Amino acid sequence: MAVVLKEVEHSDFSQIHSLFAEVYGKQPDDGFKKAFFDHDQFLGNCLIDNTLANEPMVGYFGCFTYHRTIGGKNYKFYNSHTWIVKENYRKQSLKLLMPYLRLKDGIVTNFSANDKVAQILDQLKFSKIPIVNTIVKLSFSFRSYAAQRKIESLELQSDITRSHQPYVGLSLNLKLPNTDQNLELILKPIDKKPTWVQRINVTSKSITKRPIITKNYFLYKVHYTNAPDILLKNLDVLSHYLFLNGKIGGLVLPELFIENLPQNRVDKKYEDIIFIKSNQEQTPKIDFLFSEVFYLNIADK
Repeated sequence: MAVVLKEVEHSDFSQIHSLFAEVYGKQPDDGFKKAFFDHDQFLGNCLIDNTLANEPMVGYFGCFTYHRTIGGKNYKFYNSHTWIVKENYRKQSLKLLMPYLRLKDGIVTNFSANDKVAQILDQLKFSKIPIVNTIVKLSFSFRSYAAQRKIESLELQSDITRSHQPYVGLSLNLKLPNTDQNLELILKPIDKKPTWVQRINVTSKSITKRPIITKNYFLYKVHYTNAPDILLKNLDVLSHYLFLNGKIGGLVLPELFIENLPQNRVDKKYEDIIFIKSNQEQTPKIDFLFSEVFYLNIADK
């Protein structure tokens, strides 16, 4: 077994595709594929077993690299995501991670660490930044229903909403009644059902032994908006619109909104952890609304 480390190239995608199928039992979706081929910077590392004639890739640690300007200063981010290794090669998994620890020209982040990965990142002295998410308590009314009928869905105009349209979630440009500014949104589905759906499913399972609502009406997290004040002011109207037109069961707002959100509108809160390591540059305060927008991972915790 002669395993070597290699930087990932676009030509490696077919082998990454095979790794997903073998280890996860599923294929990466089209959003991942598009993000992979859209990136022209560092894409991560892979493990190659030179003794294998066909598909010698046995491990992959993915990365989407980008530059952002925060507080007038340019920062380079290495957003690590998929860490996948064939079972027989797991003892060599750390070979994939070590190059990230030696990077000197940017900041390494990870938004989706499972329990095992989180323990490793913690031991390697990654900083942990907690992000509090608020599940909004919806309020339906005839007035909001009537107002949502006046919302216009317009063609996407900004670079941010256009560039993220192909990925998992929704990119929207909406003209709301009684406001001159359009509301831009990027929404990402979360594998959580809102309280009202859970109640319906509990009742249905007690009668029919199965949940009624399974495929639609999940919670969606707001990952970007150009106008937080307009979103909050029109929260009920927007919720009606998304419910009726997108089958969205509820909204999750990151902590940026919490101080402006009345407590009677808070249903539940839950916490995500972002792992960050910076070797030379000081880590800036990351605006969560933008951080995951530019982090094109496909899954959400």
